[in-house]
Amino acid sequence: MAAEEKILALVDEYVNACLRGDVTALRRLYWLEDPRFSEVYAVSPRVRRPCASDAAAEAPPTVRVRPRHVRVHFLSLEVAYCLVPCEALATHPLNASYITLLFLKKGSDWKIIHSHLSRRSVRE
Repeated sequence: MAAEEKILALVDEYVNACLRGDVTALRRLYWLEDPRFSEVYAVSPRVRRPCASDAAAEAPPTVRVRPRHVRVHFLSLEVAYCLVPCEALATHPLNASYITLLFLKKGSDWKIIHSHLSRRSVRE
């Protein structure tokens, strides 16, 4: 399987785990043990903490993601990112408009090294 296909499959797994509120499945998608691992929730001034899996456990299936609009952008042979557009219900505490996932390849495995949830600008 080509790198782009592997990454898109991970995005699909990520989306499905979020929709199910499956914390265990989410944690398997990340390089949690890597010291470079990080997450940012820039969707609310009061929400800026690590671990999307914890957030998913607090408020499961409220994010509607449109993975068909996802493109993989390679920064190198071992690093890529995707911008995942999503629609969040008004009641969702994260209320994200985009999820940015940064992928790192180790050996032949790709996993998420960073994720960032953010809102669309008012002009979009």
